[in-house]
Amino acid sequence: MFKFATTITKQSEFRFGFRKFGYRFLLNTYYNLNIPLMAKKQLRYALMAAAMAAVIPAFAEDSVIADYFEGFEEIGYDLKIPADWSRQIDAQDGYDQVYYSYSRSNGVEDENHPGTQSISIGTQECSKSTWPYTDTYNATDLLLPPPVKGTVSFYVKGDSGTYGGTPFLKLYYATKGDDGVYTLGEEIAIADQIGKEEWSYGDDWVKVTLELGDEFKQIAFHASRFNLDSFSASAALIAERRSLKLSDFSVVNPGSGYTATYYADSEGKASIGYKVTVRNTGNVALTPCTENYSVTLIKGSEELATYPVEVTLAPGAESEVTFSHEYTLAESTKTENSISFKAKENLTGGESYTSSCHVIGYFA
Repeated sequence: MFKFATTITKQSEFRFGFRKFGYRFLLNTYYNLNIPLMAKKQLRYALMAAAMAAVIPAFAEDSVIADYFEGFEEIGYDLKIPADWSRQIDAQDGYDQVYYSYSRSNGVEDENHPGTQSISIGTQECSKSTWPYTDTYNATDLLLPPPVKGTVSFYVKGDSGTYGGTPFLKLYYATKGDDGVYTLGEEIAIADQIGKEEWSYGDDWVKVTLELGDEFKQIAFHASRFNLDSFSASAALIAERRSLKLSDFSVVNPGSGYTATYYADSEGKASIGYKVTVRNTGNVALTPCTENYSVTLIKGSEELATYPVEVTLAPGAESEVTFSHEYTLAESTKTENSISFKAKENLTGGESYTSSCHVIGYFA
């Protein structure tokens, strides 16, 4: 289940900032000028226009992403929710928090969704031990996708068993305050589509479909012991995000030995080849013109060289790239064994695992 999206237009929100220093400088300039009155009046209008420009808002652009899809493929131990989503944590001192996790193998399976990862939301019954008793409270921990519109669908499935209370899933409209806190509004009726309250091991996923109209709306999941997968919307409003993930980095093996082995020339130089798979984990296409769309080769703490990625990648797409670097031995005739290298992508700074090779010193 790959995440894919197409940028089709822009939405903007305003950030007002008044450049006080510049405005005061303009006023001081006006009052201290020794010029004819008519010229001074004309200058006053120009200064007023400049002052108005000082409060013209800058634009913080969000993108309208058509055919938005989230398959929860990129979440893991270090990222519990998708990068474009939000979570509003409801936690009290000393109590457990609602636990978010993922499953690698029990996702939705059909022709469009190959049944890999899904996201799992734990119980909202949070507890703490106060011997000899255990206190609990019911949290309102929220999972929020980006604002969406049009037709929205997703798949859900409750957990089996009884530990942690009965599974439930509620969906609400929500509004975000100036302080960044979301407030729940009207509940969206989905119980009839889910059709059950008790779940057994092996139950099928249930698809829920909403028609939200032409205006972007913020929705919020309040779920306990429920799984979510394959969220899609006609359009989503999200900030453009450019990110890259490296995998399968290795030194190219020019021979048939277990470890890649290169032979230095008389100057102790050897041209070593490398390969790495790059995956677009952002929500917009990456092109050779994208700033910092490159890979840096590292040995120890030393950055040896940076190579631009010359392939265009749509969101979710990946490609293997190859490059080479001329390595120089400390002494031209002295072999260096198990030299370790790694790669770093320069959009977000993520690094690969290391790979090593031998460079055999020159001998006549």
